[in-house]
Amino acid sequence: MFVATNAPNNTRFAVTAAGCTVAANAASNAVAAAVA
Repeated sequence: MFVATNAPNNTRFAVTAAGCTVAANAASNAVAAAVA
């Protein structure tokens, strides 16, 4: 029941974390391209 109640929050957190990871990778690639 506790998990079911918090499922939406956990999903939102997971999506946010994934989005941050993608953004970080994009920034890292941009920096690498600029340096190269």
